[in-house]
Amino acid sequence: MGSSTSKGRRDNAPQQSLSPHQAPTVPIAFPEPAIVPLSFPEPLVPLAVPGPEAILMFLTLYDTVIIVDDSDSMYGNRWVKAGEALQDLARVASQYDEDGLDILFLNSLESEEKVKDPQRVEKLFKRVQPIGATPIGKRIRELLEKYLKQYKETPHLKRVNYIVITDGEATDKHPDNNVETVIVKFAREFERLNAPISQVGIQFVQIGADEEARQFLEMLDDNLKEKHGIRDIVDTSVNRTDEPLDLIKTLLGAINKRVDGGQVVAG
Repeated sequence: MGSSTSKGRRDNAPQQSLSPHQAPTVPIAFPEPAIVPLSFPEPLVPLAVPGPEAILMFLTLYDTVIIVDDSDSMYGNRWVKAGEALQDLARVASQYDEDGLDILFLNSLESEEKVKDPQRVEKLFKRVQPIGATPIGKRIRELLEKYLKQYKETPHLKRVNYIVITDGEATDKHPDNNVETVIVKFAREFERLNAPISQVGIQFVQIGADEEARQFLEMLDDNLKEKHGIRDIVDTSVNRTDEPLDLIKTLLGAINKRVDGGQVVAG
């Protein structure tokens, strides 16, 4: 009866004589690594399941608030495009945000809360006509002030994802409402409070092809983190009036940095 070999040793390997106090050396057998989600401070979708359904599940962690630019420059095709885009957003996001969408405007006092039905969006847009300026900074400041106060009182407050649909550059004149100043101020406040890095996201969606507006929004997206040393809470996407809205980029760009151009980015 032939002698047995140690696990992992070839049959023709030379036999080694061992003293009574020596244990045979054998290779340790490691199992194949399992595919598991990466460990982050907040739940992320496993990269092993990168389909749209799995990616959009990230929205369950957030309240989604849409702020629509109803300035006079949105009149016409851009207003139609904004309404269509918002109906698409409501249709998708409402499946993941159990509270539904909150929809606000820059100028109008009209609003809707807990929207899950795209028909409510259509009715809302019929009640609002675009007119006036583009006070993006003022509106974001008001919303962030309210949310920050709630967060201080309830540190485990549900996260919030602000999506601003606009065609142009902000027209705020007061320095306290400067968009860059507002974003930097509140990013630092949440940093000081040790809030999760993705507690708040601000996604700007440009409707149309105004070049100055594109440069302004891309500056907010690309420059603030490096310029001011703040957490990255801003993302921007551009949608011409004749193009469909990139829903995944729009809904997740500011809150999940693994999403870039509608794709899941590893690492």
